[in-house]
Amino acid sequence: MMNLTIGAPIKALEQMTETRDLNGFNAAYGRLTESCNSCHAALNHTFVVIKTPDQSSFSNQDFRAAK
Repeated sequence: MMNLTIGAPIKALEQMTETRDLNGFNAAYGRLTESCNSCHAALNHTFVVIKTPDQSSFSNQDFRAAK
């Protein structure tokens, strides 16, 4: 079930990473997140919700490009 649900979104995410396409990456990440949540719902695990992070897990690091 996982391959059917997230196989294509994972491949799209990998492709966007390889081509360094930020907009494409964000869109693919959104599709992957939706796919994960759809699978959880289909398995009656709606209490497991994946979401886009709203803050960095690395508060002591700045990943913006240097000026």
